[in-house]
Amino acid sequence: MSKQIIIKILALPFSILSFFFRVKNFRKRRILIFTDSRGIEVKKLINRQNPFSSYVGYFIRNYNVKYILMPEKHTTIVDFLYYASKTDLSKYDNIVLHLGVVDFSPRPVSMVKSIRYIKRNKFVSLFGAEIDEIDELRIDNGYIYNNDNVTKIYSVDFLKSYLIPKLQNFNGLICVGVNRVLEHWQGSYEKARPENMNDILEYDNILRSAIDKYVTLSDWSDDDIKFYTVDNIHYTADGFRFIKEEIIRLLELGNER
Repeated sequence: MSKQIIIKILALPFSILSFFFRVKNFRKRRILIFTDSRGIEVKKLINRQNPFSSYVGYFIRNYNVKYILMPEKHTTIVDFLYYASKTDLSKYDNIVLHLGVVDFSPRPVSMVKSIRYIKRNKFVSLFGAEIDEIDELRIDNGYIYNNDNVTKIYSVDFLKSYLIPKLQNFNGLICVGVNRVLEHWQGSYEKARPENMNDILEYDNILRSAIDKYVTLSDWSDDDIKFYTVDNIHYTADGFRFIKEEIIRLLELGNER
């Protein structure tokens, strides 16, 4: 039995419990939560589709929530935008996006080409067949990782010109940002990360400046990162608590709609 099948089986009781809360909270604020792997507790297999292992569980218990947790191995903003293009999201009062670290992180060119190939239909659907000309892969000069040059899934210019305008069309949008990656601390992650890993902060700054409601993590201190994350990327219980409280604060500010 494959790991994915096991995860789907383990997810069933959480789906049933979440449905109970959606019925119970039918008249409450409607929220869509769409996350990459940072929205889940990653250390235990049983929690890979368990929203109650992270901050998501709080919102399920207290609001009318639909959640989508790491629907792809590499879940990106493009995956959300494609989902949104096929779904009526106007029924939601708020959309919480916990995405970006996959998009913004430097990776081996071979891996990025594979991800772009897998997601090509989504890119083409959203941005047209000329996507490869619109946003050619740009090598991060001077950096090698796993014996390969590194690049990102898309450029900063593509984020500015193509993704952000689409994100700005969603009312009640809340984005969760990224934090720095410490050079000399890996936590539970056993491998070194690319030397230019903190290029993610350039993307994060651009997105934060464009989205009104943003959970900022880039100002965490070294001690904060060690306290709130298990590996520079994924969170401890305290990290989830921090994000939960920030989202609650932003929800209390109200919506434009």
